[in-house]
Amino acid sequence: MKALVSRWFHRFGTLGLCWMMVWVQSGCDTTRDSDAAASVGQDSGPIDAYQGGLNSDQGTLESDGGVPSASDLGGPDLVDASRGSDRSDEVYARTTLLEVNIEMDPADYNALRFQRRAGLNILAPECTLPPSPYTWFSARVSVNGEQFENVGIRKKGFFGSVSASKPSFKVKFDKYVDDQTYLDMKRLTLNNSRQDPAFVRQCLSYDLFRAAGIAAPRCNFAHVVLNGEDMGVYVNVESLKKPFIRRNFDDDEGNLYEGTLSDFRVGWTGTIRQKTNEDEPNFDSINALTDALQEPDDRLLDRLSEIIDLDAFITFWAVEIMVAHWDGYSGNTNNFHFYDDPTSGLIQFIPWGTDGTFQTPILFFEERQPAPRTVNAAGLLCRRLYLHPEGRRRYLERLASLVDTHWRVDELEASIDEMVSVFGSAVRANRLDAFYDNLTYVLNFLESHGVAMRYELEVGPIEWTVDLRGGLCQSEFGSASGQFETTWGSFPNDDLFETGTGMLSMTLDEQDINVERVGSAMGFQPESDRAAQLIIPMVLQDGQIYFFVMVVPLESVRTGVEIDFGAEENFCGVNIFNPRNNAVTPLGGCHQGILTFDEASTVNGAPIRGRFDVGVWGGGR
Repeated sequence: MKALVSRWFHRFGTLGLCWMMVWVQSGCDTTRDSDAAASVGQDSGPIDAYQGGLNSDQGTLESDGGVPSASDLGGPDLVDASRGSDRSDEVYARTTLLEVNIEMDPADYNALRFQRRAGLNILAPECTLPPSPYTWFSARVSVNGEQFENVGIRKKGFFGSVSASKPSFKVKFDKYVDDQTYLDMKRLTLNNSRQDPAFVRQCLSYDLFRAAGIAAPRCNFAHVVLNGEDMGVYVNVESLKKPFIRRNFDDDEGNLYEGTLSDFRVGWTGTIRQKTNEDEPNFDSINALTDALQEPDDRLLDRLSEIIDLDAFITFWAVEIMVAHWDGYSGNTNNFHFYDDPTSGLIQFIPWGTDGTFQTPILFFEERQPAPRTVNAAGLLCRRLYLHPEGRRRYLERLASLVDTHWRVDELEASIDEMVSVFGSAVRANRLDAFYDNLTYVLNFLESHGVAMRYELEVGPIEWTVDLRGGLCQSEFGSASGQFETTWGSFPNDDLFETGTGMLSMTLDEQDINVERVGSAMGFQPESDRAAQLIIPMVLQDGQIYFFVMVVPLESVRTGVEIDFGAEENFCGVNIFNPRNNAVTPLGGCHQGILTFDEASTVNGAPIRGRFDVGVWGGGR
């Protein structure tokens, strides 16, 4: 059994870093940082007609049918004459591939690309997210040949899109130079599309939101070169800032908010962040919506209509379902913005983070079970509406209408055809297989998902029986302290109980945990050669196997150094391993506590001795 456990640790050691990132669409990679392809499911099929157009001189796709403009789906090529035009339309023209060249100090780039959140720390009592770990650096940037000096650049991403080899970027032209813009735009948001190797999901989703009348970001594509390295294709998504509000609403003085694993429930609003007018924090509308969702059915719709544009929200929700945005508000209480519109006095929802769309929807916190094709109602607002007879009727009628008018497979395929003809020649050769596989999946999903939605709508409403989710906010429910002795380079290894020893005492829910044997091993963290990973497995008296994983910056592995797990760059988690089915269950995170190296070095075979004293935190307790 020890060998089995050790092989598992060797292969899946990365989960130690991301055990709490359980909501991430693609899970956590088990290889050193890569641009991992999204899973390809049963909808896959051939796309031979698309093979000839990539990396060819013309960079186009061959197709049997005509190709409508992206504007036919509400794309950025149409300009609302009533609002006038500005040069920013050129930034997001779907027919243009932006050529972005970034030059920055190599040391700054190394610092930037390895920045990341150490874990999903939504901590009691405030139940808020910690500050962003990303910092700004100066760079020289050119866009389609136009040069800009001293431009601000930083990494972006929450968990699923975070990469050290191909980071996503925020580019801020006026960060250090006042009034510096590119075609009237102060910012670019360049998404690495790590969770969408087909590169088309985001723009196609936002097109459908706009076609349905929902304000959504403009979107096209960029080819990025950084310090001479070809970084490949990025998706250029419009930043949700004041300029976006001005383009889509009559008054831009209202408050814009972003929800990240957030809901309008007690204990869930702390992760909602105000994105405009930050110097005047105002959560009145959030509190009002939270209170309204506690109203009985006979008053619910009237009360909601006083706070949100209910008709627009039902459309927003229906499009989330139509594009299978399982990681949005309705499916995962994640990736959404909303604007408190001063003109109407009502909240308007705005989509975000759509790189996980156009694939089989799942119920992530319910063990990734497949979700129905016509409803997902994890968010309390959706849940109350769907369980309300009139709310359900209005929602299903809106979804059916949108499917009839907007789910036209030939037009969706033609839009994809247009996109790939623009960026296809810039797909890196080592990513072509992942690109072909995922594009195949998307194209086949369009047909199968339309059939599935129409079938569910025809046979009758799907009953929503999924329980309301428990809170994600964590509180302290235990503590652990111990010591360990191993050598550098002992992780990974075939037997982590032989590579080191240790002593450990642990209390969980006021009960002492009886530990019979402790091992230890330490080496490079599987995702990064700039981080170190300490594994401390233990066998309990009842035969259960627990293990601590501690990830720290490589430079901190030195004699006498104390590691504070309250700092964002350090991570500690404890998990339960079941050798019968190789299943891992996250138990808690060590968000407070100290790891001390009494003797440590990163020279291969060097002694590693230390001790730790940590609290164990978890959710739903």
